[in-house]
Amino acid sequence: MGTLTADERLAVIRSNPLHRLYERTEDPRSAHEVLTERAQRRQQDLQAEAKVQAEARTERKSAPRASNRQSSTEAFVKSMVRSVGTSVGRSLGRNCCGVSWVRCRASERRAPLRK
Repeated sequence: MGTLTADERLAVIRSNPLHRLYERTEDPRSAHEVLTERAQRRQQDLQAEAKVQAEARTERKSAPRASNRQSSTEAFVKSMVRSVGTSVGRSLGRNCCGVSWVRCRASERRAPLRK
């Protein structure tokens, strides 16, 4: 058993089924270089996003705040609509559904007769 010649060596390598996978070189960059570039891009994106958010915060602070309180007219209209809605709902419930909710007044109650 001796050493292989260059032609024999190439024939053995080419007959290997994995030769097609490792035949050509892909990218000569290392994984460390790829990950470093990716981390730098991510850091730049985060810095740009933080800058945009900071600018948005300063714009929001400078804008006058609108009041969320109701005006007296809005409160009045809201109260009237609620009152009318309650009355209409009560009438429909009593008349259409045949349900009568009768409230007893204290004056209408009678004491039981005692013997």
